[in-house]
Amino acid sequence: MSLARRRSHFTTAQPEEAMWRRNRVGSLIDLGRHDEAAEELARARALEPDAARLAELEARLRDQP
Repeated sequence: MSLARRRSHFTTAQPEEAMWRRNRVGSLIDLGRHDEAAEELARARALEPDAARLAELEARLRDQP
């Protein structure tokens, strides 16, 4: 099972766990699935708006071609 698929599994099993969603955002960016990453980033932000890693993920997403 790929890392992205495992992270997707965790977000399904624990949808209110923001950490799993942030981790999934990073995987989606790495895979070039930027639209999905942006949607997942919004979900993560809604769950835990003050998480420090959100800014890093947002910058990575913004810097994609």
